[in-house]
Amino acid sequence: MGGMAKKKHDVMEKERESFLDGAEQNGIDRKIANEIFDEMSSFASYAFNKSHAAAYAVLAYRTAYLKCHYPREYMAALLTSVLDNSDKVSGYIGECRECGIALLPPDINRSADRFTVEEGGIRFGLVAIKNIGRGFIQAVMREREQAPFTSLYDFCDRMAGSDINNWRRMIRSGAFDALGARRSQLIQVYESVMDAVADSRRQNLEGQMDFFSLADGGSGGRKNVKEIPLPDIDEYTPEERMLMEKETTGLYLSGHPMDQYREAVRRLGAPTIGSILGDFAQEGGPTRFADDQR
Repeated sequence: MGGMAKKKHDVMEKERESFLDGAEQNGIDRKIANEIFDEMSSFASYAFNKSHAAAYAVLAYRTAYLKCHYPREYMAALLTSVLDNSDKVSGYIGECRECGIALLPPDINRSADRFTVEEGGIRFGLVAIKNIGRGFIQAVMREREQAPFTSLYDFCDRMAGSDINNWRRMIRSGAFDALGARRSQLIQVYESVMDAVADSRRQNLEGQMDFFSLADGGSGGRKNVKEIPLPDIDEYTPEERMLMEKETTGLYLSGHPMDQYREAVRRLGAPTIGSILGDFAQEGGPTRFADDQR
């Protein structure tokens, strides 16, 4: 019965009378037939076709094997499969931490478009940054194959022509942190950097080669342009950096507001937000609340 296979109780209920009539025609008491139908209806809540059950059993075994023997590769693939769903990414990141797998922050020179495996853990995939397309990230990956990016100026110069809003989001997510500058410094100067890059390009019109461009192999003389000095200002507080990460990725990457309470929460045995959401989902209630990375 199609309704039974798909666990559609309303569809099954419409077939009750037909079933009772057929049973009665075959000499089965209507009351007994009704009890049989009730058992069938109850069984439909958890019944599974044998072919489906066998396939799912094989799938469950294979995924369990991969998670046991290749945990980083498995979790990286799992995270990549839900890149567009920050709630699921958050849940899987929490599971990575429970398994002792570190989530490495986004890095302009190391991150791919997807989540990838490194010796120290799983590297954050840049496409998970909100409103940044895979095409832009792949262009970044192609460009850095020539040479790693050395500074924000170097990045902006080599990626000129791409969406400048992407650059700001990447700064706020922490993708440039590994270059050695404070996030606060980069936010302060990135507009000046863009202006400097634009001025440099105006001075080196497309197709015009001067003595310096010939000397440096055709780079247009860009290496002779001085970088914008970084202001001597304090870095943002950890809370401010976490809020930036939450805004740009939907996740807390460098920490979590609950970190200082984590041990106390565990001692109290308090349920996680994820488990509470799971209960709501099973009951058909609301499923979108604050993310849980505990």
